[in-house]
Formats: sequence, structure tokens, C-alpha cells
Amino acid sequence: MDLETNAPERRMHPFQRYEALSYVWGDLNDPEYIFLDGGVSLPVTKNLYAALRSLRLRDGGRKLWIDALCINQTDYEEKKIQLSLMKRVYQQAEKVIAYLPMSPSDQANINELVPKIMRAGMRYKEHQDSKEKTGSEPAQYTGPFNSISEVETTNIARKEGEPLSVALTNAFGENKTYLEGFGLPPADSPLWDSWRRFFMSPYFRRMWIWQEITLGNNLRIWFGNGEGDATPLIFAHHFLDLYSASMNSSYNAAWCDSDEDTQETLNERLLGSANALLMFRDRILMGRGRPHRRLIENLATVGTFDATDPRDKIYALLGLSCDGALFAEHVSYAPSESVERTFTRFAKLFVDRGEGIEVLLQAGLREEKDTWPSWVPHWEKLERNVRSDSARCSGKTSTPMQADEISRTLDVSGVILDDIEFVNDLVLEALQVTLEETLKKFLNNSFKSSRSLKADGKALINKIQTDNHYHHHRRHQKTAAL
Repeated sequence: MDLETNAPERRMHPFQRYEALSYVWGDLNDPEYIFLDGGVSLPVTKNLYAALRSLRLRDGGRKLWIDALCINQTDYEEKKIQLSLMKRVYQQAEKVIAYLPMSPSDQANINELVPKIMRAGMRYKEHQDSKEKTGSEPAQYTGPFNSISEVETTNIARKEGEPLSVALTNAFGENKTYLEGFGLPPADSPLWDSWRRFFMSPYFRRMWIWQEITLGNNLRIWFGNGEGDATPLIFAHHFLDLYSASMNSSYNAAWCDSDEDTQETLNERLLGSANALLMFRDRILMGRGRPHRRLIENLATVGTFDATDPRDKIYALLGLSCDGALFAEHVSYAPSESVERTFTRFAKLFVDRGEGIEVLLQAGLREEKDTWPSWVPHWEKLERNVRSDSARCSGKTSTPMQADEISRTLDVSGVILDDIEFVNDLVLEALQVTLEETLKKFLNNSFKSSRSLKADGKALINKIQTDNHYHHHRRHQKTAAL
């Protein structure tokens, strides 16, 4: 299956051909030094230094595009111009090299595991296709059905000594088949330990990597002493997510056999795998000609990514968004452009484009001492549980809004307060309000123009006092300034 974009064939002069490096910059506090033409030394991080040593050829030169070396990082105007070219840099490269160093044993395990997952995935798909064509259940592959961990089966009613396959059938139905039935290695195999360490790499949590993986031409994985096509690994991860009984979680969440395992390392594995899934899916969809998402939609997913410069939470998404070119002129790396000022400017741009409701959905609850405008999202530390589908508002973008960047206010006319799912004591505690005073004052002030709505407000107070939560499905209109 072709993952590359349907771009026209590129004709380039030999001097224009190059390979682009995709890597994690790392910490420059303890640098290594490389020497440029003329003997000028340049400090680089240990990770980049190791990548350069690993990639150099013994018998010739190599043309590599590396952002830290090819862009003057102290020239803010140059950085702005180069940012608009990032999409082309990775799409026009002869090869994009994803540098993910691993030990030789882990590399060997990954190289052994990926084909096993691919074979199981193809057998599974053949099984499902046969079932759809014949309308009956074909004979299932008789490979091991034992790679579900006990963690994933704690909620399945399983009798003592009962085979796992029987328990799953009883729990999910006779016609439900999973990838585990088609030859996956068991979950306690050392092969999966290497898989988990691979996705625990900080590579999968860096903001700019998203664009490089999604757009990179001829993407290759470089393990430190050799490379391989990224396509099989991408589809192996995809198969696990789509067809495994545990939706990939047991293969990433299980503990490795290591004294260094902590809750933090477990979270890193889960985040890395989830981010990889997002990036791999985007790459697959792009290869199939599917359109990109809007910038405001992409921003709903940045909570699981890290960026040294918080402004890159926005800037790194421009090349991945269908409307990214419209925002390019508003990019600025100048020191005077604080994070707050940058995010306020972009929030206003979204409001002006009719995407204000989506901005409000991403703004969320604020900290008590937060000095930012309440309607401006903290994209630099967006909650990791914010989902892109919950941050969309199809059909509501016509609500009139007007943002003033100078006064930092947002005027909203005719806003609909719709479908309040529940109000409980945890929410009230987070907002630091009391039932008797603040909430009653809010309701009375908001609904004082309507006796019927005022009555509903009293009913709401009584309901909350009774059971600490309230399901409310009425629609109220008001004018507000946030």
C-alpha cells in the first residue's frame, strides 16, 4: 500500500538532492562540537552528534538537511521564512531519516516482531474478507490465542481453567475474532519489551516530529546502525490498534521486566504509542488523498506533545492544516512576542474566521491566578484528555463573536448554553463557587428577564442541593462578555 502523497514527479538537479533528518534536538547544556567549512566549531546536542556519526559514510559525502544547522536559530525573521518552507523540505527530500537509536538486541527484536504482526494482520483480513463473501465463519487459523495479558481480562468473567479464547467468545460473541488468533507472539514475549521501549522514545512526543512523519517522503527508520522502511512498522502498529482484542493497550501498557519501571515510564509508553498512532494515521490518510484538518481542529490534540518553545504548539501544525497557509504571516519568533500574546492573536484569528465556539471549547477551566483572557486556550499546556471530536462544534460556528486584542475581551451575542450534562461538587470546587450564593447569583442575573427561566434557575438550585448533580437539556439565549 502506497503511503506517499500523489504529488507530481519531482525533477531536481543532482546538487539539489538531499536527505532530511528527523530527530530530537535534546539538551544543549553539555554539548558536543562539530566543525564546519573553514574550521569553525559549532556546539550541538549529544543526540544530533550521535546521529551525524552514525549516518556519515566512510567513502563519500552525504547531503543532509538538518534544521539546527541549515536555519540560523538566532535570526527570527529567517526562522519565520523557513517555517513556511518546512512542508516542502520534507516532501521534496529524497529520503527522510527518522533517527531512533536502539540497542542491537532491541533492533533485532523489532525487526523480528514487525513481520509477525504484519503476517497476523494479513491473515486476519483474509479471514474477515472470506467471512463477508461467504456469509459464514471460515475455519480460523490455529495459531496461539494467548497474547492477551491478565490486565486486559480482569473484567471478563472467566471460569477457573477456562481457555482465554472461550472466555473472549463468551464475553464478545461467537463471531468476534481478534488479531491474537492469527499468530501474534504472546504478550510476555521479550519482543514486546523492545516494542514498548521503542515507543517510549521522546521522539514520539515532540511537536515538530508530527509534521516530519506525516509529510516525509520515503520515510526510513534509522536505529543507530542501520535503516529500514517505515511502512511495515506503521501498518503493524495500525493492525494492533484496529484488530487486537486489547486495542494495542496490552502491548504498550504492560510492565517491562525492569527495575526502572515506574508509573512515569508507563505513561511515557502510552503517550508515545498514542501519538505515533495519530501521526501514522495522518500519513496513511494523506497517502490516500484525504484532506487535512483545520488548524483549530489539530490544536485540540496538542496536549500529548512537547515543544521547547510553546509557540511551536501552533507553528508546527501550519504545514499539516488545510488552512495553515492563511496563518503564515502571523508567525513570529521575536522575543517581544510572548506566549500569551501569540496565543491571544491566534485565538482572535479563529474567532474572526467563525471558529470562536471551538476556541471556547478548548479554553476550559482556568486557574485562579491566571492573568490570560479567559477565552484564550492554554495550548502550551492543554489538558491531555481533550479530544478533537469533543472540541468541534459543527453547526454552531455562526454564533456572532468579536474579539478585541487590545482590551483582551470577547463579545458574544446570542450564545447558546446548550446541554449542560451535569454539575457536581467537583466542578463547583474547581470553580470555587458555593451553591447558595454564587450559583444563585449567576442564575438570577442571567435569567432575570424571564420569569419562567428564573423559576428554572430556582429548580436547578434545589436539584443540585438534593443530589449534587443535575442533567439539564434546555436551551437559553443570552448576551455575554468574557
